Amino acid sequence: MYTHKFRLPLGVKVECIVTGFKGTITCRSEHMNKCDRYLVDPPCPKGKNEMRESYWIDDGQLKLIPEPKIESKKTKKPGGSPSTKS
Repeated sequence: MYTHKFRLPLGVKVECIVTGFKGTITCRSEHMNKCDRYLVDPPCPKGKNEMRESYWIDDGQLKLIPEPKIESKKTKKPGGSPSTKS
């Protein structure tokens, strides 16, 4: 049985290296000529509830936009400070 593996997962942010178009992958398609294509949805403008046009882009034109690293603060354990011996 043939199983196809896509290079990019759904839900990641990408950029087209040809046009500079950026967005999130929401759909993928496999073609008989072995060219995978991804549907890229641009983000909504802030403060507006409007959809913008999505585009199908060839796999070779897309680069992954790395997610920013979020540093987690160390949380203190409940119970306060340790007791000291007198």
